[in-house]
Amino acid sequence: MTIKQFKTDYSGAFNDIDPRYPYYHLNEGLYHLPIGANDCNAFVYIPPKTSCSCWSVAILLDNDDYAESFIEKSGWKTIADEEKLVLFLLKPLSTWNECSDPVLCVEKLREQLDVRDHYVTQVFFAYLLGYSDGASVALRYTMIHPDAYAGLGLVGDFEFSAQEENLGANSALLPYISASDVPVPVYFQVKEKSESFMRAFDHFKKRNKCTNSVFEAENRLVSYPVQTQSQDTINGQFVADVIGDVGGFDISYEFSCKIWNQLHRTIRTTGVGPGGLHTFKTLESLGITTHEMMCGGYMRHWCEYIPQRNVSRKGKRPVVVFCHGGTQVAESGLYAAEWFNVAESRDFIVLFPSGGMAQTRMNANPMPTWNTNCLTEDYMDDELFIRKMIEDLSTREEIDCARIYITGHSMGSGMTQRCLLDMPDIFAAGASNSGVVLGDFELATTKKNYDVACLIEIGEHDVDNFDFQKSDRVRQNLEYWIERGDLQPLEEGGSYSCGRYQNTVWCNKKGVPMVRYVAAFDKTHSIMPQDAWTYYDDFLCKYSRDSEGNLCYLGKPVR
Repeated sequence: MTIKQFKTDYSGAFNDIDPRYPYYHLNEGLYHLPIGANDCNAFVYIPPKTSCSCWSVAILLDNDDYAESFIEKSGWKTIADEEKLVLFLLKPLSTWNECSDPVLCVEKLREQLDVRDHYVTQVFFAYLLGYSDGASVALRYTMIHPDAYAGLGLVGDFEFSAQEENLGANSALLPYISASDVPVPVYFQVKEKSESFMRAFDHFKKRNKCTNSVFEAENRLVSYPVQTQSQDTINGQFVADVIGDVGGFDISYEFSCKIWNQLHRTIRTTGVGPGGLHTFKTLESLGITTHEMMCGGYMRHWCEYIPQRNVSRKGKRPVVVFCHGGTQVAESGLYAAEWFNVAESRDFIVLFPSGGMAQTRMNANPMPTWNTNCLTEDYMDDELFIRKMIEDLSTREEIDCARIYITGHSMGSGMTQRCLLDMPDIFAAGASNSGVVLGDFELATTKKNYDVACLIEIGEHDVDNFDFQKSDRVRQNLEYWIERGDLQPLEEGGSYSCGRYQNTVWCNKKGVPMVRYVAAFDKTHSIMPQDAWTYYDDFLCKYSRDSEGNLCYLGKPVR
């Protein structure tokens, strides 16, 4: 297999997009990956016809292996081709023991998940795998960065000393979250029950708060987390199993399939501290369907969840549109906030559209984003697509057109507010997470003669300062909505605290709350399942439009 070099200039790459399959990566094959590490070589394999925002496995090779031959003989290339996942490979120039800082090399490889110049993978679905001496490095890295991946695989003989067991023990992700308490799903494939293996197995058994019992049968050891732990399970679940297969291994497709089947049983979403581990469930098992249509010359697609019960006992259902963050697509973004769980409980339909591809930089490939302000000449019309998507739904399901809402994260947050500005004839209210309006607020398409309710949330460790008095972008965003709605002045908003959420609310002259700003302590640039419940129960569902399109709050006109 030939190792290729990435382009340095992607000018005109938008024109290379296949309108029938706009989300496919334009690069495919095995590439050298510059990561800025002098002691290691890194590579990335991108399978043909692989969509952006896909799964990935980072593989730390044994000293004697080579990337191009390893992915062939191990079967990982075949698995990547079948499952449409990207492979990252890291190999020391000499040996891992001679590498000056192997953990730093792995961290530089991990940073490539956030570099979207040549490919776009999803951090929720990223896994770390090490072979023999590479397994020793993967283990040390995980002790220091336990929240970096959604699962860890260790294959072959590795070293794990009592001293290494204390790596990261004194570090903290937050004042109340120690790195040593972050659960990590682990799968071992080893020749024998060595001292290092048993020490590592027992360590993760304790770290993951597993039961005292270890189930052992046919050379497999399994320890499951205690399911009665007294903590919130909305944002994370007790799914960090520790599994060890003892008795040898083979570098083959069959063994690699076994590893992959164990690794991708869990995903790790972002949020507060280490984020949350969840059991991975397929769209089919969740009851989510996928749809597509030609729109503006491109095949656009979305995911859809329709409640399986009619708990509200009403014929027509409200609709929530969730706009994923930039670089995500519908299938990856929907796992972040789990709106489908809220939809089932509160009896509304939720739509997850994929944002259009756009080329925002000439030295980078096009990636999924949202055309929030026609920021580039090459773009897909997301507003038209969202209108058409809702129209399509209305032909198949009875929907409550008075109660259609929109919400989104990051770039999807900007799209949320753009839709409130340009499409208030459709949306009664919106909740915007970790993002503000980009560019001009008002365009030729903006409709100003509508009242709109808007919630904006920014985290303490977000891109923007969560103190709106110290962030020009956030303050200007709030000032626009306040002025547009003729609300209380910025400095006169009412405030209240609810745990990590610090709320400020501005009302109109009738005393109706129209704009809410939420500053969230400890939160990164992320959205969590907890947010979806709060947005719907405490904000969105209270707004509707009457037969003439006027905004209502608790069933009464806001004016």
